[in-house]
Amino acid sequence: MPCSANPLSLGVTENGNNACTGSTSEPNAPSCWTSGVRNTIWYSFVAPASGQVSIRTLLGTLINTQIAVYQGACGSLSQVAPNASSCNDNLTGSEHEASQVNLTGLTSGNTYYVVVDGANDMIGTFQIVAIDPATQSFPSTPGQDCSIAFPTCNSILTYLIQDMQTPVVLVILMALMIVQVVKGICLV
Repeated sequence: MPCSANPLSLGVTENGNNACTGSTSEPNAPSCWTSGVRNTIWYSFVAPASGQVSIRTLLGTLINTQIAVYQGACGSLSQVAPNASSCNDNLTGSEHEASQVNLTGLTSGNTYYVVVDGANDMIGTFQIVAIDPATQSFPSTPGQDCSIAFPTCNSILTYLIQDMQTPVVLVILMALMIVQVVKGICLV
């Protein structure tokens, strides 16, 4: 429920679980959300001096999140305007079903409320992080943002490098590496 929202510190990733929640005493579901049973968990944050906040969910066992941001007193909340920027079901450009909102024009020092739900009745664990994009970046997500290197075809690359007989093989190898990086796979 909004009145007992978990506080978010900007730049700190928090764990969440919507498995034992409901939607009692809450505003109506945002228009960008899927229909179904709502299993929501609420967070709050205080807007920084820049008036900007970006919020992102990171998937766990909950594999499809949806989020929305509200303002006002906890008993009479309204969605932050414009609604399209304060509500998200799927992070644009992501293969995953994480969510992200990018807010501007917030009133510095005011408390805002973030609600997280699983799309289509989904429940499970997730993480959430809010940042001030004027001074912070999202932390990298292991396995998604390549915060560590992942060997890709390591034995094949090693074999090709050891047995390289002509510069043509090197050109082919470099082309393969570029294709892998463009696809978003980090190479050792």
